[in-house]
Amino acid sequence: MYGRTFSSLCQLYFSLHFGVQTEILSKNQNSNLGLFILNLICFCIFAGGYEDSKTIDANKVANFNITLQKEIIPISTHKGNDIHVISETNDKSIFPIVELENNTLIIRSAEYQLIEKGICYISLMLPEKYTANNFTLTNNDGKLHIKQLNAKSVSLNPGPNNLLENITADYFEIPIPDEADVNITYLDCKEIKISLVSGNLNISLRKIPEKKSHISSKHGNLNVSFPTNEKFTINTKSFNSKCINNLNNSVTNWIREGNIYKYNGGGVEIELQTYTGNIIIYKTI
Repeated sequence: MYGRTFSSLCQLYFSLHFGVQTEILSKNQNSNLGLFILNLICFCIFAGGYEDSKTIDANKVANFNITLQKEIIPISTHKGNDIHVISETNDKSIFPIVELENNTLIIRSAEYQLIEKGICYISLMLPEKYTANNFTLTNNDGKLHIKQLNAKSVSLNPGPNNLLENITADYFEIPIPDEADVNITYLDCKEIKISLVSGNLNISLRKIPEKKSHISSKHGNLNVSFPTNEKFTINTKSFNSKCINNLNNSVTNWIREGNIYKYNGGGVEIELQTYTGNIIIYKTI
């Protein structure tokens, strides 16, 4: 158990701190080697105690409601037909609560005070061909890595340490997380609504949304990449910053009144707004 968890933790940290290879993220995400080593040392000292594994029939689960405090949680897929929740910790009192209510799978932290005692690692594995109805997750102060997720509706408060990859949904939202940078690669959603307070947003779109979408950060930078083989319209606005558009090699220093860019004749509008942060536009690679 120890070896598997240690390996998984290493992969998680490398993906969060070192493994982001897209053009946007590589320009904006700082590695923190000291934090990485410190956390691994702490893990070696404290981990290796207890494991709890639950297997749930995916046909019985339509929705997810996940509320976490300081846990480490990777979300991935596998080739089976069941949903697996594997929790590992050095203190039995901080095992998360995992329960199925009607058709909603609930995963939530133990009492917040107890989380201070140790480390809790939760692995959520979903079937490859599985699509959830509503997927809601709040991660207050832990580490989140979504490797792949399919759902009709996704609502995330991803917390301060996150990497969100390969999310496919009809509707995707991040409703105002507090002072968190958000890192998203290859988002494929029909409608997108993201509102940050002061964090930087690094996001690459695999496909252009089908409905008008809104992406904003009040005091952070927006680094957004688009697939340039599709028709779309970008509407940029910032009160006190500039737009750097790498698609047409232009820099606009004053965009309080807004700037509109149409590509391939124009199409669905994506609003990009900041108050003091810059807007930087790239091509998805």
